[in-house]
Amino acid sequence: MDVAARTLELTKSYPVGPGRVIAVKDVTLQIHRGQLTALLGPSGSGKTPLVNCLAGLEAVTSGSAWIGDNQVTAMTEKQLTRLRRNHVGIAFRFPTIVPTLSVRQNLQLPMSIAGRPVDGEWFDKLAKAAELTSLLDSPAGELPASLQQRVSVARAVLPRPDLVILDEPTGNLASQPGDGLLEFIRTCVTSFKRTVLIATHDPTVAARADRVLLLYNGQLAGDISRPTRQGLSKKLNELHETA
Repeated sequence: MDVAARTLELTKSYPVGPGRVIAVKDVTLQIHRGQLTALLGPSGSGKTPLVNCLAGLEAVTSGSAWIGDNQVTAMTEKQLTRLRRNHVGIAFRFPTIVPTLSVRQNLQLPMSIAGRPVDGEWFDKLAKAAELTSLLDSPAGELPASLQQRVSVARAVLPRPDLVILDEPTGNLASQPGDGLLEFIRTCVTSFKRTVLIATHDPTVAARADRVLLLYNGQLAGDISRPTRQGLSKKLNELHETA
């Protein structure tokens, strides 16, 4: 299967006092193109450091990461900026919008910064799928959190990057608004042929994915196809009991 991103023995540690704390240890994984992959693990398991290293937002301690044929871990800051501008879309748990700009302006902001034209037909399809069409001229800061998050995710998808990374995108939402966001993410994969990696602590969210990578104590602890909420919850409990 075509590989959109991968890591090889990736390790990330942080200085704490006189020593270091290992957040991610020797993780080797592949993200398959055209799939929704979930990175599932409890809080503190290393999900955010791992996806940050994959996107070039943090430097690795050792090992390597690639987005397509681009070796993220061998790039300069200027090259990493260009990579994220053209090949990686990112959305975080808390929406990073400009509240005084309209929804349309927020969606198009990365394209404007990059000096790239916006494909009007593609923009309209994406806005419709995100149920934002009637809100495009509204100030983004006036939207509820669930719609602000849809703006963040749609903005990450708009440039048609090789990989979309979503770090706990439903973590700040109630269940029903979160379901709507997950349906939109699934549409981006199934209908728009995007490749999405979603980091989450929630087995219900992860069960929406085509494939789940389990992360526990900074290490890869499972690779599950056709996941179910019950099966994922059971696996997490087993890992906790044996830790």
